[in-house]
Amino acid sequence: GMVLAQDETFLWPNDKKFFVALSVQPNLIHQDDIKINIKDIRWHKYTQFHNLFNDKLNLQITKVRYENTSEVVGEAEISGIVKFSVRNQTIFNFYEPGFLIALYNGDEIVGITFTKTPSLRSHGTYDAEVNISSPIHFATNVTVIPEINILSEDAYYIEDADTKSIE
Repeated sequence: GMVLAQDETFLWPNDKKFFVALSVQPNLIHQDDIKINIKDIRWHKYTQFHNLFNDKLNLQITKVRYENTSEVVGEAEISGIVKFSVRNQTIFNFYEPGFLIALYNGDEIVGITFTKTPSLRSHGTYDAEVNISSPIHFATNVTVIPEINILSEDAYYIEDADTKSIE
């Protein structure tokens, strides 16, 4: 078969993940033809992982809402906008943190998208607005899930002022 999407991800203890193929046109595939191949699995064991997780990924996501709209931006038709605010309550600066956004109508998922913010500074707040281009007629609930691999050095950055104080 044809590979439509390929990506890497991570999974925390007791975590759940959406398997999504973003930007794949629905008319290219039929749900019965979808196959998922999970390979190159690596495990790491950490004692007291919940403490590490709480220290490094203490984000407060607030003001989450979906607004219906009907506008055209460039060549894209926008059906809605998801707005949310994220506050980083840790001592760590995150480089391009990702967020998975799930839109629900009742218990049914009606849309999923992914966005990255440019950066998220320690104790900083970022207000996000994400255009939804797929036709979603109604969303009763929105869930914003951080996608930040806290075990990867690539997730963090140190500002010049921070490195000077260390030296």
